Amino acid sequence: LSEAETLLRKSLDIKIQAYGTEQHASVAASYDSLGHVLQAQGKLGEAETMLRKSLDISIQAYGTEQHADVAFSYRILGQVLGAQGKLG
Repeated sequence: LSEAETLLRKSLDIKIQAYGTEQHASVAASYDSLGHVLQAQGKLGEAETMLRKSLDISIQAYGTEQHADVAFSYRILGQVLGAQGKLG
């Protein structure tokens, strides 16, 4: 999974450069993917950070919380928080 993390970080950097901003749905998707890989590696704190970034960017990019990608981000973030024992 370490190679996957490296490649996802590289992809994320390229997207941010290409769009000239983090505030793009495609960048949010990359943060989400990176969060999944970090979760699988057991790096839950870092996964939480990436998933929160993804969530924040998605809400801004779509202009609402009422979007399927935003709902998905909430679900995955909830799973990571649960795995960390941050349930309440």
